[in-house]
Amino acid sequence: MSLKKAKLKYIVPPYRYLTIVADMDMREAFVRGEVDLPELWHSKLFSIEKLIRRLRLIKADLKATDDPELKAYYHRRLAQTQFLCDVYKLKHATGRQVPGLLKKVRHQSKALYGSPDKKLTESIVGAIHQAAAKGDAEKKELWGYIAQHVSKRLTGVTVDRPPKEVFRTYREYFMHYAPWVYATKDELPQEALPFVRLALKRIGATKLGWRAEIEPKRSFAHVVPTAKLVMVGEFYKPTGWKGLRRTVVHEVYGHVNRSLTHRRFSLAESEGFAVLIEQLLRPVYSMQRSYRYLAIAAAWGTLGRPMNFREVYEILWRAMRIVGGHPERDAKLKAYNECARAFRVGRADLPGAVFTKDLAYFEGNIKAWHYLASNQFTYNEFVDMLEGRKKAGVDG
Repeated sequence: MSLKKAKLKYIVPPYRYLTIVADMDMREAFVRGEVDLPELWHSKLFSIEKLIRRLRLIKADLKATDDPELKAYYHRRLAQTQFLCDVYKLKHATGRQVPGLLKKVRHQSKALYGSPDKKLTESIVGAIHQAAAKGDAEKKELWGYIAQHVSKRLTGVTVDRPPKEVFRTYREYFMHYAPWVYATKDELPQEALPFVRLALKRIGATKLGWRAEIEPKRSFAHVVPTAKLVMVGEFYKPTGWKGLRRTVVHEVYGHVNRSLTHRRFSLAESEGFAVLIEQLLRPVYSMQRSYRYLAIAAAWGTLGRPMNFREVYEILWRAMRIVGGHPERDAKLKAYNECARAFRVGRADLPGAVFTKDLAYFEGNIKAWHYLASNQFTYNEFVDMLEGRKKAGVDG
């Protein structure tokens, strides 16, 4: 039996357990400098009792099947769930238990989701360096702080971008496919929920039972394909209306639209291509999810040594000021959110206690652009990618 035909159990990916509860008071206290390190708490879903029960059920199902594909699927779910059990132990560990558990969790995260690529990290740091070199005295001063905390060999690297004509071609394709998302701000919804609902209607998903709802105590949006649901966090606050539009396009066109064919994609394929569609909203190419990648890489140790939450945050908000020109407070709030994603293990105090799953966004996006730039796809072929009938080349 193929996975496409099987009624798979444990469809909810294990990383959903590692959701940090949005604590606006804690974030505010941290950004103001009133606390050195934040307390990071997981949702109630993340309980050791549920994880142990999940382990037991997966082991039983693994033993009961002879199908090679199902066995491979259950083996991966088993490894992911064991990883979560060890994360739980690390979250509550003290004293001499910590170093051994941290080493084990890092090894598991690398085995399941990979570790930061040095060359991609170099490209991000290189872009920050280049922006600082062209900037004013303030940006040069901000870069001076970053330079003190990164390995000297990571600076001055050329950023690999898709050719302008390639970006322009695929942007024109998407403008033709979904012209309504390029309307002016005044012509489109200003709030997340009505915007998502309009997008679902536009792609025909509403007729198929898809809906959008508010998710309490969350600060992000995500798709739950098994429930035909787009969840918008109660505390979701995009950086402006354009940020809201990118989120809607990412979730609805990047995930929902491609899921209507019932085809499954890898994490890197799914997220990398969804980020690519976001990028097509801009008039020129701009790296996306690079801050998140940098946060994970800095915490992991790719910049020289593993770092804790505060150390990564101090680098990240300065990078956002240099490259994006964000006001200082906005940069600090955004940097906090990205660090909270990186430190989903829940130990802000431990250098290197990072969850590497979100590397897939940036890495998958780079691969997707390389695939599109290396092939001259027609409009109809690109539509096949948009609607999930064709892969975007991320998995080779």
